[in-house]
This record gives sequence, structure tokens and C-alpha cells, in this order.
Amino acid sequence: MTKTTVGARWLLPLVSAAMEEGMRAKVYLPPGDGDLAPRLCSSLGVEIERTQALGPSPRCAVAALPSLRRSLHTFDPDIVNYFLYRAALVARAATLGGRAKRVHSVPGPLFYESQLVTLVERFAGRWDHRVFAGSEAVRSAALESGVPAEGIRVVRFGADFSSFVPPTPCERLQARRLLGLPLQSPVFVVVARWYAPKRLALGGRDVKGHDVLLRAWERYVATGGGGHLVVMGGGIDRAGSEYRTSILSSIPSSTRSSITCLDTAEDVRVAYRAGDVSISPSRSENYGAAVEAAAMQVPTIASAVGGLPEVVIPKVTGWLVSPDDSEALATAIHDAEEAILTGEAGRLGTNARTSVGALLDWPIVTSSYLRELRDLLR
Repeated sequence: MTKTTVGARWLLPLVSAAMEEGMRAKVYLPPGDGDLAPRLCSSLGVEIERTQALGPSPRCAVAALPSLRRSLHTFDPDIVNYFLYRAALVARAATLGGRAKRVHSVPGPLFYESQLVTLVERFAGRWDHRVFAGSEAVRSAALESGVPAEGIRVVRFGADFSSFVPPTPCERLQARRLLGLPLQSPVFVVVARWYAPKRLALGGRDVKGHDVLLRAWERYVATGGGGHLVVMGGGIDRAGSEYRTSILSSIPSSTRSSITCLDTAEDVRVAYRAGDVSISPSRSENYGAAVEAAAMQVPTIASAVGGLPEVVIPKVTGWLVSPDDSEALATAIHDAEEAILTGEAGRLGTNARTSVGALLDWPIVTSSYLRELRDLLR
């Protein structure tokens, strides 16, 4: 059960693994357009039910709860696994009094960075039989928020390392030509959807740090940087799209020619094929784009937040900087440019694929997920 119809591709391998294990699965989604339902139907043939209980209107959600409870009673699940906070509230309300075990999967630490959410969870979180923390950082945040240690399991979110593979030199040139990028300049890529600033977390600031990135890039260019920046990703919703437009329209003319802005792509691998280094300037994150970048042998410059320090290790797989520090980020981009020109970035990329793959390749992740489900059933 999840409250989004867009993205959330991490749901597919988890549902697929459960079905291959012989489990029957049903996915509850809110109404609305998006790519998640078609992916679930076309690749897995999984049963899907739309419910207003997961939609954005609190009034409609409350009104739809009885029908959701009846649907769950008919399906009679052993486990209800919910992702993202609205779905957590709805799933708990819809399953109270039933026999299903409740599992709250928390993909990232942002969930616990809202004081209001943390306060609610001190009470509502007691209804969860398990919390699947998406990283060690999420586990620590859950503990600090009062979740009992015995109920937390680390179940990570990863990437398919069999499809995200390092490009050949020829494929890199082809990708750059396709995107209209310089063929010889160092290329930095940022793959992230745009979220409007969060009111209940991060002091109302941008989660993904796009504003920090563009300030850093302006400084990098002004101090002699010769690289090119690819920013790939559209708004996650209308508010995110409006925020994206406002930020991109403020790019100064002095740096505009060194930036290529792309909308959300069906296949993000083209950006990593073209790039030398990935950047994740988030103010809050689990592993984010750093995992897919590592799979394609691209090292990452990342903010030292959430789960990113678990996969981005300075001088081993990339560079870490303080969050919200555009000056430090600009310096790291300069350092990465030098590493690209000397070939050091290639060594970091090779390390990244090896070390991150051993932790976050999907077969490893789904095996952990199924092991925890079986344990809960026992």
C-alpha cells in the first residue's frame, strides 16, 4: 500500500520477489495518473485496487476507509506492508482489529525529520508489528523517535546492477551526442525529481538541494571550472513543477550555457552514460541516485546526510560535503574535475560499483525483504 502513483520503482522488485516466492500480492494505490500502476500491471500482472483512502483529500480518505476495510477483509492478507506516511496512517486505521501483521517500510529519514510526524509516531507507531528501515541511518532515526529496537529491521532499497551497467567509451560518446553535450568536457549529472519545499520538515527548504547545487555551480564556473552540468528530473507534482520553473528561471546568464536541463526520462541510464561524476546535494536522503550512479561506475559527490555516507566514502567511492553548503560543494566539484582529468574518478567509480553492489544489488535486497517477511509470519 502506497500513497503515490508516480515513481516508487523500488516497489516492483519487492512485489515481484514476493510473488515468485509463491505469495499472493495485491497493491492498493490512490486514484490518478502515473507510471507505477502500468508498470505493476505490465511487468508483474499484479492485482491493483484504487482507493480514495490513499488520495490527497483527508475528507475523502476518511469517507473511503470503510470500503477499504471491507476490501482488506475480503482479501484477508497475512501481512500489510505500507510505504510513505499517508499510506501508513490509512493502513493502520484500515487494519485495526484484523489479523494482518502490519509492516511500515520507511524508505528514507525525512519521515522522522518532521517534529509533528515524530510526535504522532510515538503513539501510532505502536500499531506496527515491524518497521523496515531503508538504511542504518533510518534505523537510527527510528530509534531516536521512540520506535522499540526489537521491532526494527534494516531492509534497504537498491538498484538492478544487471541493467545498470558501466558504458563503453563509445556508448559514452553516443550518450553525449544524444543529449547535445560537449564531447570532451567533464560532465556532472544530477538525477532527481523536484519537490516543493517541505513545510513540516527541513525548515521549509528544498529536500533535494537543487537550490544549493545551482549556487555551487555558479561559484564553480566563476572560479574557472570547465565542466558541464546535466540536471535531469521534472516536478514530482504541480507544486514541484512550479518550484522547478522558478529555480531554473533564476539561473544567471553567466552559467546558463554550461547547464543542460532535462525533464524526467523513462530511462535515466542515458544521463549516467554521459556523465563522469554524479551529484546528490540533498538536505535529506536515503541512498538516492548514488546507488544507480555507482552501478554504472560513476562516483558521487554527496551531502553527508541520511544513508549517503553509507555508500559514498571519501577517496574511495566519491566525495562528501556538508549539506546546505554551496561553497563546499563548489570546491568538491573542482576536486572532482581534477580527478576526471587525471583518471582518478574512474578508479572511484570502479570501487563504487563493487562496494555498493555488494550491499544494494536487488537480489541481495529482495532476499533480505523475503527473509524478514518469513520471519514475521513465523
